[in-house]
Amino acid sequence: MDIRRLRDEGLYKCDVAELVGVDRKTVAKYWDGPTEEPETPRYKKRQRKIDPYMDYITERLEKWPQLSAERLYQEIVAMGYEGSRRSVRRAVAEVRPQKKREYKPFET
Repeated sequence: MDIRRLRDEGLYKCDVAELVGVDRKTVAKYWDGPTEEPETPRYKKRQRKIDPYMDYITERLEKWPQLSAERLYQEIVAMGYEGSRRSVRRAVAEVRPQKKREYKPFET
């Protein structure tokens, strides 16, 4: 429910707080605010040092999913990568296919 809409209907702050399920002080905080919703900021995705090598990493992991991030780091350093090992580990974690957990009941 919208606090400002309920205010415009003529309800008191304590009644609105009860309806919405929040504290009266929270209602007071938003009671006289702007009527339009604030626009969410849009941020550009920054270029990373590893971005030019992501296609190579994805291709290698599709072919050999068990490759370690350290091994991939050594391979892309040989190709000219100047970033850190940690950045490669983060990128590999994004791309690596996730293992599926399988539930197998065990009866005794």
